[in-house]
Amino acid sequence: GGGGGGGGGGRVNTDAYAGGTNACGFAQASDLTDTFTVTTPVMSLSVVKTQVPANPGIGEGVTYRIDVTNVGGATVDALSVTDTVAAVVVNRTVEGPGVFGAPVITQLGAGTGTRYVWAQGGLNMTPGTTYTFTVTGQVGLVCAPTTATNRAQVTGSDACGGTAMVSPGVSFTVAAPAASLSVVKTHAPAAPVPAGTVTYTIIVTNT
Repeated sequence: GGGGGGGGGGRVNTDAYAGGTNACGFAQASDLTDTFTVTTPVMSLSVVKTQVPANPGIGEGVTYRIDVTNVGGATVDALSVTDTVAAVVVNRTVEGPGVFGAPVITQLGAGTGTRYVWAQGGLNMTPGTTYTFTVTGQVGLVCAPTTATNRAQVTGSDACGGTAMVSPGVSFTVAAPAASLSVVKTHAPAAPVPAGTVTYTIIVTNT
């Protein structure tokens, strides 16, 4: 996804006047107005969200990656990146650019997930710069089919304004494992005799 802040500008007018005297009197002159326009650089960011692998199963790893690129003409001074990860993704680790500190982590309601927010001011994110953020975890056990959808929210600003956007979503659905058992009961010997020993064997298999 991409987003940009509106551009603007300012018009600068300058006039020149001159005057002078000599023994015979006074003379003056003026120049026509000289004008030029300064255009404000447009702020624009793109955000790309990816998920690898596309369809992870229970117990398998999954990585979310967020790439934020300055595709405008303005230098971004402050940037905030928010990623909310579904509760089905457990044992998470995060990584961000060195210019950012650790994200603020918020546990949401039961079964909702966890929110990660990287925010930093005083940046010098010049046009063409890309920052990458990742969240890596493992797909946990589910008792019913569960879909995990993930989008990243990004805001950026400079002295003249700001911009905000949401990435396209990525998702996967994990099926609940079916519980199935088999049980086999046997006895030995096959034809026990009076006062003899008989043994029962029970074999339970997770099928």
